[in-house]
Amino acid sequence: MALVDPRRSFFDSLATHWRDTVNETHRLQDVIVAIDPKPGMRILDLGCGTGSLCRILHQLVGEGARVVGADISLNMLREMRRRWPELEAPACQADAHALPFLPASFDVVVMFSAFAHFREPFLALRSAAQVLRPGGSLVICHPVGRQALREVHRRAGEPVRHDLLPSRNILVKWMAQCQLVLTQYVDEPTFYLAVAGKRAERSC
Repeated sequence: MALVDPRRSFFDSLATHWRDTVNETHRLQDVIVAIDPKPGMRILDLGCGTGSLCRILHQLVGEGARVVGADISLNMLREMRRRWPELEAPACQADAHALPFLPASFDVVVMFSAFAHFREPFLALRSAAQVLRPGGSLVICHPVGRQALREVHRRAGEPVRHDLLPSRNILVKWMAQCQLVLTQYVDEPTFYLAVAGKRAERSC
């Protein structure tokens, strides 16, 4: 039986005033550079929230591309549609631990302000790697670093009190089990970034 994640209700309750809660534009240009979107790319914005990044990516990859937004919170997706009615990118409610996409469906999987909130981070990483094509890129990013986020979530309380970002050593260990190779890692007070490539061998 599927687990009911209390984070779903938590983020459902924040959807309509998410812009007042989070600075969605902070270091966004650095995130775009890490993703390196090109025309025709297939990109999954996992934990897309209200769609700010999804909208920009859709504009950058152009016609014939496929940018998909996925989030556990249905209210976040509804807010995304309300804010950007012109956005043609498909969006779906999905559990990051069991993504409803075929293997090797995407060139890039990006998790912007999302990875710390996954119930089982390693399982979410493995699921993301499975839908990523060999040679594709995984981008994990957050507008604050590990220590700063720890304090933010401690003050926020349940159910996100213990939602943390992994250290470099833990991330490397997890990625090795998913045929991913860490190529870039930044942990600054105002920015967290981890970029990995998927090996061409067997999928995890």
